[in-house]
Amino acid sequence: GGSGGSGGSGGNGHTPQAARVTLTATKTLDSLTPTESGFTFFLDDANGQRLQVKNNQGGNITFDTLTFNKTGTYVYYLTEQTGNDKNVNYDTASY
Repeated sequence: GGSGGSGGSGGNGHTPQAARVTLTATKTLDSLTPTESGFTFFLDDANGQRLQVKNNQGGNITFDTLTFNKTGTYVYYLTEQTGNDKNVNYDTASY
């Protein structure tokens, strides 16, 4: 037997754990994955604040884990730094 409801207080004393996400991407060059880490990528927030800078390691870009403690919508942008190699067309898109 239960003791009845809480009268609509809505609280159960449970605090959810923070959400965590690790953003990853893969760099390709002429449909191949470059193995050197010669490309630099930026992770910016919606206000344009630079949060992280990473190089591709074996073609992969892995940003540090982001932690979210509050409910909401979070927007981030991934961009590639334009390099100086005249033989490479750097990606100017923002993802």
